[in-house]
Amino acid sequence: MKPWSRYNTLFLSDHSGWFLYNALSGLMLELDEPHYRIACSLRDGKQLASADIDSGFMELLEKNGILAERQDEQLKLMTSRYQRNATCFSTATLSLTICPTLACNFACPYCFEQSQNDETIMSDETIAALVEFIKQHHDARTLTVSWYGGEATLAFDVIEKLTKKFIELYPGYDNAGMVTNAYLLDQDKIDQLKELKINAIQITLDGSEATHNKRRMLKNGGATYERILHNIDLLMNSSWEGSCAIRVNVDKTNQDEYTALHTELLERYKGKDLSVYPGYVNTFEGHDYDDQCAFDNSDRAAFTLNQYQKESIVPKNGFFPGSGVHNTCVAT
Repeated sequence: MKPWSRYNTLFLSDHSGWFLYNALSGLMLELDEPHYRIACSLRDGKQLASADIDSGFMELLEKNGILAERQDEQLKLMTSRYQRNATCFSTATLSLTICPTLACNFACPYCFEQSQNDETIMSDETIAALVEFIKQHHDARTLTVSWYGGEATLAFDVIEKLTKKFIELYPGYDNAGMVTNAYLLDQDKIDQLKELKINAIQITLDGSEATHNKRRMLKNGGATYERILHNIDLLMNSSWEGSCAIRVNVDKTNQDEYTALHTELLERYKGKDLSVYPGYVNTFEGHDYDDQCAFDNSDRAAFTLNQYQKESIVPKNGFFPGSGVHNTCVAT
């Protein structure tokens, strides 16, 4: 019999009973009491009585790495590292996050970008340098772009210029996303999204209309919620065929508003390709945002469980850790 994996965790849930989780494979098993006791004996290295041996259960444990030789686990880890490194150094795809401007029309108090008064827009020289950079990576088969800011829609002409260049270099280029506050996302810009190959948009709200307007206001203090909702209406009722993700910024001051907004938005855009998820507001040393309001990891966990248990809202990526190869190499 193979030994008990060091990546196993046995635990008792007050609400759901006994569980066995393996961190290496990501497997979660729900156990009845007899099989939980067998698992405890295996964990503790005790000899099982012949009457307690369930051959089907033992086969399941071995097949899923609950019982595993150390060298087999080491090989699995080495394989995972190899796949991660191969992904990191692969030149098949060139993924760029491009900031066409540092300027922003909002004055959010928690913003991590201390450049709210920087009106810089990408120059023609920088555009040319970026195009040259892409040419130097001609071995990449595909190009993906995420437009960021500042507020990207303040430099929409830059997005247009660069997209034309991208299409010249990559005739099959069709995968771009944009992060925007949506205040300037009017019908004219929406009509250009398909031509600009933008098929995914992220828009941020901050809770109820009253709360949002206190936290995501214009630089002159003006309200933004109503206009953003109007522009989302235009977007989701247009001929655009992309997906829209609404990020709702959540901290200790507005967490009680999330459920109502989540329900309202999904009902308002029922049948549309629109999702809603929480974005947890954090702070960092030297920032004026009150760290007493920010969520730490425990707050996030409590909020997520509360949403699931009381409101049946499942997290965007579920509860399980991802089991695939995740690796990103970023340079600026």
